[in-house]
Amino acid sequence: MCKIPVFMASDENFAPFVAITMASILKNTSSFVEFYVLDSGISKKNKQKIINLNKFFKNFSIEFIEVDTDKYFKNLPEMEYISKSMYSRLLIPVLKPKLEKVIYTDVDVVFIKDIKELYETDLDDFVVGAVSSYRFKECEKEYLEAKHRLKISANHKQFMSGLLLINCKKWNSLNHTDRLLKLASELSDNNLLKLCDQDVLNKYFDNNYMPLDKKYSIIPKCLELNFDNNEVETLLNDAVVLHFTGGELSKPWNNKNQKSAQDWWKYVKYTEFKKDINKIYNNYNKGRFIKSVFSIKNIRNKLKKIKQICICDDKFKIRFKNKKIITNNNQKFSDLRIAFIVSGGFGDFLINANFIYCFKNFVMKNTNSNVFVDVYARHHQKKSFEAAFNENTFIDKMFILEDNPIPKDSYDLIITLHSHLNFNYYNLEKIQMYCSELHNFIKVCEKFKENTDFFATYHANHYHIALANNQNRLQLADVDKTIGVKKEFEYPVPYPNNENAILEKFNLENKTFITFNRGIDKNSTNIESTKMWAFENYQELVSKIKSNYKDIVLVQIGASPERCKIIDGVDINLVGKTTLEDIKVLIKNSFLHIDCEGGLAHLRNALHAKHPAIVIFGPTNPDLYGYSSNINLYKKDACPIYCDWIVQNWQKKCLRGFKNPPCTNSITVDEVFEVVKNYVLKNSEG
Repeated sequence: MCKIPVFMASDENFAPFVAITMASILKNTSSFVEFYVLDSGISKKNKQKIINLNKFFKNFSIEFIEVDTDKYFKNLPEMEYISKSMYSRLLIPVLKPKLEKVIYTDVDVVFIKDIKELYETDLDDFVVGAVSSYRFKECEKEYLEAKHRLKISANHKQFMSGLLLINCKKWNSLNHTDRLLKLASELSDNNLLKLCDQDVLNKYFDNNYMPLDKKYSIIPKCLELNFDNNEVETLLNDAVVLHFTGGELSKPWNNKNQKSAQDWWKYVKYTEFKKDINKIYNNYNKGRFIKSVFSIKNIRNKLKKIKQICICDDKFKIRFKNKKIITNNNQKFSDLRIAFIVSGGFGDFLINANFIYCFKNFVMKNTNSNVFVDVYARHHQKKSFEAAFNENTFIDKMFILEDNPIPKDSYDLIITLHSHLNFNYYNLEKIQMYCSELHNFIKVCEKFKENTDFFATYHANHYHIALANNQNRLQLADVDKTIGVKKEFEYPVPYPNNENAILEKFNLENKTFITFNRGIDKNSTNIESTKMWAFENYQELVSKIKSNYKDIVLVQIGASPERCKIIDGVDINLVGKTTLEDIKVLIKNSFLHIDCEGGLAHLRNALHAKHPAIVIFGPTNPDLYGYSSNINLYKKDACPIYCDWIVQNWQKKCLRGFKNPPCTNSITVDEVFEVVKNYVLKNSEG
């Protein structure tokens, strides 16, 4: 495997950006990268954070090389935003003399293509390769001044020192490091250094370096000033390296509106510096915001609008009369606060929790702001609500609507979520400012709703569109597949930490047992449902299993005896005797779970149980509501269509007038028992 040595230089302040540059390199190459960090004071904590890139990538090693900047560069000048660590690149070949060729890169850089191409560039007889910067019009005056000041040849094309390809063997044979340090000292003594290491290198390698293709150092802020639109597009398509050189506003960690900034931010998620970088961003932009408010140019107009301002540490309170910007002293202006109102049965709550989990991850990946999500539900759904969601994981707060009406001005986005999304309120300007991807998703959803609202059967119509796009129930609210919700649960459902105690309580520890459920949870006003297999079928099935498998314990579970008739022959009747936390443990540990399509079948999948559920389908479509990990039983030709939500009372009465709906009850007891028998046989052989 090709090993590529890459050097960077940093002090404590630039440590987060070291990790991001590394992440960008590793994400875009299959080569093994040997990183060497020229360390001018990085803390032990931040070094470990950088090393922890190994949680995402395995194709690298890191060595921190301490550089005493006072020893080597004591009398050399610094730039406004950069410390003396920038001179460390002059030491690279002598610090690692056994390396033949290396790459040096600044840390305000991301690689967006494979670094291997750069490393394999032939330097011919040159010691150094670099990208010339002569075409940047706004720099021409500065470069001409530098040539005059440093007495550089007129035909020398000045290069940027932020990315260098170095032939170390040849460098050391010519003793370049000592000569460069001596030259730097001479230039400094005569007050001739302005661009610091870049001045030294251009003076020393006057007309004697390998010009590298500009694709290895594309400076986003300079593109539109120096190239036409077609050239800009070509340069960005060809770019291998994006270099965010320049002042504070050119840095993507300060300015996400900087051209190509999102190409930098997308690598933050691979590091442990997300909070640090968000803090840098928020502090910088808070300062800019306050400066803008109180600037001489704007103060007259701004003060007319300001109702109250109070600045305290890193939090501030400010209200504008037009209410376009509203924050309180418990949040920063850039924070995004989102409220969801959820409803439905227990299965809907689980599915909603999975969507909100994916939704929050999507927003967090596409914003530099802190993201807070609160969830509201009705009082009669409290038990399902608490079992499906869990405060202090990805949910910040949970509220019962009757006790805590939603304070509209506390949120930037309020969403009602059942099977689809309804946006009750949104602060579109703020969302567009801090998360343009979320802004786009809202627009897509609103357009979708506009196109489907004229259908009286909105649910059914929504389902057909989802099926046409190869989506299932989990993905239903993910219009246009923007959020990236998968077909299996990703959300970590809250699970009891006393699993063994719960199994022991019901005398099921170390036993093979099958759970049965025939009933509807308490969130529904129905007691019977067209989804449910006939009670007589359950009676017969239990009898068959009991006769053939005496070592398997048969356990009936359910909400209450009023909602769930007790099946004769079960070994343990737990109907109405369990909490939802107990149910989670029973469902996850049962050898099989036999049920209709409903909340507990969804729970089985959400808990990633070792064994499947046998789910008997009827009016609901297994392509929409089923999971590949379950055994889904249905008769496609039993009815012309799946009829869920075609009419409002579809669960109360068969659309075709049958007492026992044929869609469900065309599945025979023998067919279900055969599935049980085959699964028992398969596992006994295993």
